[in-house]
Amino acid sequence: MVVVPPVAEAELEEAYRFIWEESPERAARWRERPLSKAETLSRLPQSCSLAPENDAFPEEIRQLLYGSYRLLFTILEAKCQVHVIHIRHGKRRRLGGAGRE
Repeated sequence: MVVVPPVAEAELEEAYRFIWEESPERAARWRERPLSKAETLSRLPQSCSLAPENDAFPEEIRQLLYGSYRLLFTILEAKCQVHVIHIRHGKRRRLGGAGRE
């Protein structure tokens, strides 16, 4: 099971609006893909690489790359769940360990 909390959904909406300003058609095609890619995480989440931020957090942080965006997530094996933490453009600064942005 893949859980996408409101923070990550808001980031997805923000990215959609940014792309839409440049090209509404491309934004419409782009919008559904990150979440469908996230759904694939339920099968083999460990196949994704560790995120550069991994060492700054107590839990393991992995990333799924999609175009210019990164879906950052954790794996809760006890609950058989993948939690998407953030959907971020690759050029944004990395997350810090003191608190998630």
